Amino acid sequence: MVDALDEAASPETLCATILRPLIQHSNGRIRLLLGTRPHLLPQLGLQRHEQIDLDAERYADAEAILAYTIRNLVSGNSKSPYRRHSLSAWLPIATEVATAAGHSFLIARITAGTLAATPHIPDHRDHNWRSSLPRHAGHAMAHDLSVRLGVDADRATDLLRPLAYAYGQGLPWEDVWARLATAISGRPYTDEDIQWLRRIAGSYIIEAVEDDRSAYRLYHQSLAEYLREGIDSTAVHAAFVSTLSSRVPQAVDGYLNWSRAHPYTLRNLAAHAAQGNVLDGILTESEFLVQAAPDGLAPYLRHARTELGELSSAVYLASIGVHRHLAPNARRRLLAIDAMRYRANLLASALKSRMDPGETWRPVHATGGDVSPALMNTLIKHESSVYRVACTELDGRPVAVTTTDGEVWVWDLLSGRPRGNPLTGHSDAIVDALAVLSVDGRLVAVTGGHDGTVRAWDLVAAQQIGEPLIEKYWVNDIACAMADGRPIAIAAGDDGTVRMWDLATRKPIESPIAGYRSKVSSIACTKINERSVVVTGEENGTVRTWDLTSGRSFGKPLIGQGRRLFSITCATLDGREIAVSSGGGTAEVWDLTSGRLVGEPFIPHQGSSGPVVGITDLNGKIAALTSGDDGTVQPWNLATKQPIGELLVGHEDFLNDIACTELDGRPVAVTGGSDGTVRVWDLTSRRSVGSPLTGHREIVFASACANIEGRPVAITGARDGVVMLWDLTSGNSIGEPLTIARGEVQAVACAVVAGKPLAVTCSYGGAVQLWELASRRFVGELLGPGDGGVSAVACATVDGQPIAVTGGRDGTIQLWDLSSRKPIGKLPTTAHGAVRSVACSMVDGKLVIVVCSTDDRGQVRALHFQQTIDGILGGSDNMVDWYDAMLPDEQSAAASDFECKVLPLDLGSKNPRGHGDSLNDVACALMGGRPVALTGSMDGTVRLWDLITQRCLDTFLLPGTCTSLAAHDDFLIATFGADISAFEKFH
Repeated sequence: MVDALDEAASPETLCATILRPLIQHSNGRIRLLLGTRPHLLPQLGLQRHEQIDLDAERYADAEAILAYTIRNLVSGNSKSPYRRHSLSAWLPIATEVATAAGHSFLIARITAGTLAATPHIPDHRDHNWRSSLPRHAGHAMAHDLSVRLGVDADRATDLLRPLAYAYGQGLPWEDVWARLATAISGRPYTDEDIQWLRRIAGSYIIEAVEDDRSAYRLYHQSLAEYLREGIDSTAVHAAFVSTLSSRVPQAVDGYLNWSRAHPYTLRNLAAHAAQGNVLDGILTESEFLVQAAPDGLAPYLRHARTELGELSSAVYLASIGVHRHLAPNARRRLLAIDAMRYRANLLASALKSRMDPGETWRPVHATGGDVSPALMNTLIKHESSVYRVACTELDGRPVAVTTTDGEVWVWDLLSGRPRGNPLTGHSDAIVDALAVLSVDGRLVAVTGGHDGTVRAWDLVAAQQIGEPLIEKYWVNDIACAMADGRPIAIAAGDDGTVRMWDLATRKPIESPIAGYRSKVSSIACTKINERSVVVTGEENGTVRTWDLTSGRSFGKPLIGQGRRLFSITCATLDGREIAVSSGGGTAEVWDLTSGRLVGEPFIPHQGSSGPVVGITDLNGKIAALTSGDDGTVQPWNLATKQPIGELLVGHEDFLNDIACTELDGRPVAVTGGSDGTVRVWDLTSRRSVGSPLTGHREIVFASACANIEGRPVAITGARDGVVMLWDLTSGNSIGEPLTIARGEVQAVACAVVAGKPLAVTCSYGGAVQLWELASRRFVGELLGPGDGGVSAVACATVDGQPIAVTGGRDGTIQLWDLSSRKPIGKLPTTAHGAVRSVACSMVDGKLVIVVCSTDDRGQVRALHFQQTIDGILGGSDNMVDWYDAMLPDEQSAAASDFECKVLPLDLGSKNPRGHGDSLNDVACALMGGRPVALTGSMDGTVRLWDLITQRCLDTFLLPGTCTSLAAHDDFLIATFGADISAFEKFH
């Protein structure tokens, strides 16, 4: 038995981690009796009408209320006058009190306590006395304070009022409570007043524990409601902000030391600031952004109104999915990168100035092509893709239902937190069909997975409803609708059949549509002239409409472009019911009543195989949201087929689904992608934020660092064949982009030949080309032995002569004279698979070459070669002074000049030497003459290794998946998506 659950220190935690799992998984084997206030029932997965509601009239117990009143009249005060008289003398008093209290034991307790503290027993026949008896808990408290304290009643009320506005488990006492009472009331109070309050009115206060510290809140919610009556809540919350901020200690440099702020402040300051209309003021505090609890800050950033406030919000939210669970130091470096992406220079400088001295590599520049101020939240980073998204309401709050591998998640969109644990049942199979519907007052989700089952879930109780609706049935899509009062689920099977179920009875429905056999790839439901209909899209591009009640098709089939349809979405446009079909990169709008195409088909995203479509009302216009293979989202005016606003960028991979809803009256989109994230976007028009430096439009796969004419530069190449040169001192691009005709750039390097800076590029086809950077002119190729399948390139100058070193997919390492563009030497094959990266430099009169390669098992080898200048320029094909320095196990390899340890990195491993995910890129470099390796993983982690000592020199996170790495002397380049970040070594 658990009583007074709502008065626990952490009732939400108890519900989510202990009680709800007991209820869900006990299957009747545990008898559990819980006592709680109704607001916790949804968190237990319970519905109020199914429980014993002790507030209901049938459970009213007047005798128990009377007995409770009698007991409190006697024991409520040691000097109670009721102790000196027989019960018969004052029973009428107790009866009147109990009658006024109604069903409330709280009111009876407070009123009886007030009378027990009064020296005289009132006349129960006095009409005025009976009329004055409280009938509400707040009024009972006010009456009690007035009777017992007289002129000090206002003093007690002032001191209690801050508790009525506290969040979480309550308000901390230390140096905060009395100051808040002063700020709110305008009268001075000290800790001595708080001690007095606890002596004379301690029964109204509960002491809880939060963050291993005492926290204080009011005994009952009705007391808080009374204390807030007639009060300017905006001013109170603003007073909270000023008071809590004033108690943040100062650091030695004079700035606020937010790392020492009270946990209550870090968790709740943003909530108070949003309610007090002063949020923008605290968003200028860079260290508050670093130290604040992300789940206590992110949900309120949509309330920022000033230019600086919106800029800070956009920076904070850009990588919220990455830094939400990071320690403050790691979050600070990531925020500094995102501040540079937005060119929020003051914020970036403030963040960098507070970085830990031990953090060697500090961000100095970043591009912002993949940032969007429309991003409101990133809910999670799943290990698997997010396949489907549906938006609805649960317990009066907007939620998103999402599916991943074997799991169904429910997200509270206001808080950004999951509602309980994910629902499991599809084993680990992909769940890529989802629909949501209310059935008999219960919110039900219907899902289809690659395990061949269709399942129904009670989202309130957070559990599966019975056995699967069907097994061994693989579905392409699922839709739900009401027809003649019946909740119906419709599934399109991969075998060409369409099946239907009555969700109330869980029985299959036989109808003509269920017997129709065609390759239906997508389904949607709508109403036409009050008739419930199903709209199906077939693999051959045909769209059909069906009467859901009769199951018969009506109207002519709508024949489109003959492409497979990936999605069907229904809406109302200019009073007409329409369907938007998409597939093969083309979207078409159909009038479902006339059966005609509305306007011409349009291509939302060039090069996209099948845009996902969501529809919403945007500023009075019906808008379709489409996504491309690049993960971007574009809103379109369906009437004009013209784009609305800017692209929404941020997903690192293609999108699988889009759903639309409203938050605080704003239209928003919720997207799920193959990058494992669920993102929430504000679709309302807004001013531009910051001035992001844009560079590449496509994913950057290649990068290199070099010195050209004494200037440190970086060169980068992208999937679309564009190569760009960057000044690492200013962070700006140099000249116009260079476009490689042969497509995707896999490797780049820089060299100076005959006094002219050249770019050396390696494209996907393996060609190595030379480009004059000043004119962007093609000047030749490296041709000769080993010219096929080149995957890596680096450049150096040997005794004034420029050379290039290339690595091949077959493990070949070739040296080239860049002046003559002829091969001058060949190193022994690595015999360990494709070369991933190569670096070279002159060290102590010798050319040092470092090569990283991977084999079929995903192992990485770092090989170190060195040779004298004479051996190289003499054209030697036998470079014998070389050794393995493989990245980290305890083997060792002997060489002529060194002995070093062998350090293997397993790319196929889930956690290769500290990375949280599989490696995505490996690069090598020479820094200060020492060979180093850079490893970047799918989770955005970058590690820098000294190949001689095997020591990890630094570790940091990027805002997204690392796509390429490069380093040279004091600079390090890391790319993610289409963006580039530059780091400088801190001395």
